[in-house]
Amino acid sequence: MTMTNVQPHSCPYCGHLFEAVSDVDGDQTAPRPGDVTVCIECASPLILTEGLQVRVPTPVELLELTAAPEVMQVVQAIAATHRKDS
Repeated sequence: MTMTNVQPHSCPYCGHLFEAVSDVDGDQTAPRPGDVTVCIECASPLILTEGLQVRVPTPVELLELTAAPEVMQVVQAIAATHRKDS
Protein backbone atom coordinates (compact mmCIF):
# COMPACT_ATOMS: atom_id res chain seq x y z
CA MET A 1 0.00 0.00 0.00
CA THR A 2 1.42 3.37 -1.01
CA MET A 3 0.56 6.44 1.06
CA THR A 4 0.46 9.76 -0.78
CA ASN A 5 0.54 13.11 1.02
CA VAL A 6 -2.35 15.37 0.03
CA GLN A 7 -3.68 18.84 0.74
CA PRO A 8 -5.36 18.53 4.16
CA HIS A 9 -9.12 17.97 3.94
CA SER A 10 -11.84 16.35 6.03
CA CYS A 11 -13.86 13.16 5.85
CA PRO A 12 -17.37 14.12 4.72
CA TYR A 13 -18.85 11.73 7.30
CA CYS A 14 -16.91 12.31 10.52
CA GLY A 15 -14.67 15.31 9.89
CA HIS A 16 -11.41 13.37 10.39
CA LEU A 17 -8.51 15.29 8.83
CA PHE A 18 -6.84 13.58 5.86
CA GLU A 19 -3.22 14.53 5.18
CA ALA A 20 -2.37 11.35 3.25
CA VAL A 21 -4.37 8.75 1.32
CA SER A 22 -3.94 5.28 -0.13
CA ASP A 23 -6.23 2.98 -2.06
CA VAL A 24 -7.58 -0.26 -0.62
CA ASP A 25 -6.43 -2.65 -3.32
CA GLY A 26 -3.07 -3.17 -1.62
CA ASP A 27 -0.89 -2.77 -4.70
CA GLN A 28 2.25 -0.68 -4.62
CA THR A 29 1.05 2.07 -6.95
CA ALA A 30 0.15 5.57 -5.87
CA PRO A 31 -3.57 6.22 -5.44
CA ARG A 32 -5.38 7.74 -8.42
CA PRO A 33 -8.67 9.58 -8.90
CA GLY A 34 -11.53 7.09 -8.78
CA ASP A 35 -9.72 4.75 -6.40
CA VAL A 36 -11.40 3.72 -3.17
CA THR A 37 -10.06 4.61 0.26
CA VAL A 38 -11.52 4.16 3.73
CA CYS A 39 -11.57 6.72 6.55
CA ILE A 40 -9.25 5.52 9.29
CA GLU A 41 -11.51 7.14 11.90
CA CYS A 42 -15.09 6.17 10.95
CA ALA A 43 -14.37 3.29 8.52
CA SER A 44 -16.51 4.81 5.77
CA PRO A 45 -15.59 3.89 2.20
CA LEU A 46 -14.77 6.97 0.11
CA ILE A 47 -13.84 7.79 -3.48
CA LEU A 48 -10.74 9.79 -4.40
CA THR A 49 -11.31 12.85 -6.62
CA GLU A 50 -9.03 14.47 -9.21
CA GLY A 51 -7.16 16.35 -6.46
CA LEU A 52 -6.96 13.19 -4.31
CA GLN A 53 -9.54 14.62 -1.98
CA VAL A 54 -12.26 12.29 -0.69
CA ARG A 55 -15.93 12.29 -1.58
CA VAL A 56 -19.00 10.33 -0.58
CA PRO A 57 -19.75 7.46 -2.97
CA THR A 58 -22.92 7.66 -5.00
CA PRO A 59 -25.65 5.18 -4.01
CA VAL A 60 -24.66 2.89 -6.90
CA GLU A 61 -20.95 3.11 -5.98
CA LEU A 62 -21.78 2.36 -2.35
CA LEU A 63 -23.65 -0.80 -3.35
CA GLU A 64 -20.64 -1.89 -5.40
CA LEU A 65 -18.22 -1.07 -2.58
CA THR A 66 -20.15 -3.01 0.04
CA ALA A 67 -20.09 -6.02 -2.29
CA ALA A 68 -16.30 -5.80 -2.79
CA PRO A 69 -14.50 -8.16 -0.37
CA GLU A 70 -11.27 -6.12 -0.32
CA VAL A 71 -13.15 -2.95 0.68
CA MET A 72 -15.17 -4.69 3.37
CA GLN A 73 -12.04 -6.30 4.82
CA VAL A 74 -10.52 -2.86 5.32
CA VAL A 75 -13.76 -1.45 6.77
CA GLN A 76 -14.03 -4.37 9.21
CA ALA A 77 -10.37 -4.16 10.22
CA ILE A 78 -10.67 -0.45 11.05
CA ALA A 79 -13.93 -1.01 12.95
CA ALA A 80 -12.35 -3.88 14.92
CA THR A 81 -9.36 -1.72 15.85
CA HIS A 82 -11.69 0.97 17.20
CA ARG A 83 -13.65 -1.61 19.22
CA LYS A 84 -10.40 -2.78 20.86
CA ASP A 85 -9.47 0.82 21.70
CA SER A 86 -12.81 1.45 23.44
